[in-house]
This record gives sequence, structure tokens and C-alpha cells, in this order.
Amino acid sequence: MGIRTDQPQGLSPEAELFLQENAKKSELKICSECKHQTGGELVKKKYDRYVGMFADMDGGEEGTYPLYRYELKDGGEAMEYEQCAPWSSGPVIFLGLRIVNQLGTRKIEWSDKEIEERM
Repeated sequence: MGIRTDQPQGLSPEAELFLQENAKKSELKICSECKHQTGGELVKKKYDRYVGMFADMDGGEEGTYPLYRYELKDGGEAMEYEQCAPWSSGPVIFLGLRIVNQLGTRKIEWSDKEIEERM
């Protein structure tokens, strides 16, 4: 019998690109002596979690995955959600991104073709 495990795929490349271009980032700081850079990461907050089915059989924290909310430069927000979790020796978890701003609400999701290619 094989081991069944969760296979989190995260956000689609399109959603990741949207966040890189539109989400607020932490302040970039450069050390004047060594020139080491810190900061510049996406500003995000954990707002929820979903529990992986098989990653941690006793139901402890290791089997959970956080969902994040991102602040956008235009004052809106983007929130991760579980788009789908088809089965392949365990759930293959794909996250979608719900964007809410002055233009309304829209979603960026994995396409059926992208999901098929990862299964």
C-alpha cells in the first residue's frame, strides 16, 4: 500500500504574477555597510486555514495549510481559497485568488488544462 499525502499546489502562475504586480510589499531596506537587502515581501495575513486530509493523520497542526489575505496597492484585497482538490494518491490542492477592489470582484483560478498537467 502506498502512502497517501496531500499535494498542495498553491496559487496559479497567473495569480502569483498578479500579486507580484499589485499587492503591497514590505518596505525594502538596504544595509549601508554590507548592502544586504531585507523586506520587499508581499504584505499578507493568515485569515483562515484548511485541513489537509492525510498530511497529519492525528489531526495536529502539521496537517493544516494557511490561507492568506493580501493588501493591494489600489486599496483592495485578494484572498486565497481552495479552488479544488482532485484525488491522485491523496488530494492535489489548488488555490484560487478572489480579488475585491473598486473594479468589483473577480477570481484568478487554475485552468482545467493547468490542473490536468499537474495531476
